[in-house]
Amino acid sequence: MKSSRQNGHVLINPPERFSFLPTDWAVWINRFKRYLQLSGQAEASNDDRINCLIYCMGGKAEEILLQFKKTDEYEVIVENFNNYFNPKKNVVFERFKFNSRKQNEDERVDDFITNLYKLSETCEYGDLTEELIRDRIVIELKEKKEKDAEYYNKRHRVHKLEELEINDRVWIIDLKMYGIVMEKCKQPRSYIVNTDRGKFRRNRFHLVKACKEIEREPHNSNYNVKIDEEYVDNSNSHVLDSQWKETNLNLNDSNSNLENWSIEPRQSKRHVKRPQYLKDYDCT
Repeated sequence: MKSSRQNGHVLINPPERFSFLPTDWAVWINRFKRYLQLSGQAEASNDDRINCLIYCMGGKAEEILLQFKKTDEYEVIVENFNNYFNPKKNVVFERFKFNSRKQNEDERVDDFITNLYKLSETCEYGDLTEELIRDRIVIELKEKKEKDAEYYNKRHRVHKLEELEINDRVWIIDLKMYGIVMEKCKQPRSYIVNTDRGKFRRNRFHLVKACKEIEREPHNSNYNVKIDEEYVDNSNSHVLDSQWKETNLNLNDSNSNLENWSIEPRQSKRHVKRPQYLKDYDCT
């Protein structure tokens, strides 16, 4: 494209007509200011610059100009158009939109960052803009990673296991034996377990928390139940002792024969009403 010069200025065409969309105003007015600089009209009078502005914008600019307070200052006219197309926004709401902006699934990282810069223009962050945009990108990456992990766990039916404490009794799945947790390793979900064969390091996935074993006497099926005497009422001990002797059944007695026990069958006393469609049949 060839261009000519006259009196040191470049002869170029004015910018295209304005679309009168608020989103296009900032770009169009910047192009118009560049046009004034290159064409040498930036040093023209206020009336000439106002007339050039209205002419380049289009016929609808005449109607909007009538709504403004009458003035001969070019800068005031431009400021009025700025307020008309970009009214003062709620800073709190603009910051909410900035902080709640998330990257779409089909959106590139470069487009996401560009959109963050665009949203930050109306947030009035000042010198903190770059740092807040960086923090927003880091938070978005962290949330995306957590979201992917949540989807993976849900798809594979994974659930978070309870953390083990020191001295917890566990069942080791691969060794098929019990052990005691001695310490937690620096690696996540890893424990040192002490067993009869020695110490082993196992992941939480291979450890099942077990209940404490009930102590039993050797060759005896009776449990050793310890009762604190502090909570025993001995006032009626002789009565309870006699009742226990009368009702106690000695299972270790050789004279007792379990095979001689008989179980009496019971018959339900519930009355069952015969269905209507069987009233003509004898079911006995």
